[in-house]
Amino acid sequence: MTNYKIVPISKDCDIGALANAYISVFEGEPWREIWKCKSCGENYCNSCGENDKEKCKSNVPKGQCKKCGNSKFDRFYSNEKVQEKIMNVMKIEGFVGYVALCENTTVAFSWGYLINKNNDNERFIAIDEALANKGYECGYFYSAETGVLPEYQMKGIGTALATAKINDAALLSNVMVFTTINKNMMSIYKKLFAERMGELQVSPGAVTDYQNRKFFSIVLRD
Repeated sequence: MTNYKIVPISKDCDIGALANAYISVFEGEPWREIWKCKSCGENYCNSCGENDKEKCKSNVPKGQCKKCGNSKFDRFYSNEKVQEKIMNVMKIEGFVGYVALCENTTVAFSWGYLINKNNDNERFIAIDEALANKGYECGYFYSAETGVLPEYQMKGIGTALATAKINDAALLSNVMVFTTINKNMMSIYKKLFAERMGELQVSPGAVTDYQNRKFFSIVLRD
């Protein structure tokens, strides 16, 4: 049995360690966010044909971007940029986040935040319209990021993080929205909220940064 504790994300947390965990998670499956095109930002590793993640990490791509044909690439993430992202997200109204610690090592994370009606991001506008069609017109809680290091998966940590986050989210909003390509995360949400979860009918092409993604809503309270 793995001993761990769930701790709220705050400025007192080791943000550098959280950033390292974030990078390790999203460099892995199913995301493989290791290298990106220097020109258009397209994820190179999802189409490079290399099955060995460690080889992909250690070898600079020599091919061409499938999207724009450019042949220059950068690492998808840097610790500094991820730390900056986390600190900015923490400033958003209604931020809720937790990390899981095992022997004081950050092994997992989960966070989200409130989205108000006046948000001008195209993804959130499209979600807002889909929610309005279901009768929800008062903003919502957006579950933004969740990840568990591979060696700590299937130990209940993801469920514990999701539960902690959602309990707090229910104090802020009636409904939560999420999207994921992680089958384990989807299983957790279905297990916890099977009768309260449904797919949102987001207009095709309305979300250019998350194309071909499905979005789901969970009713947190009646």
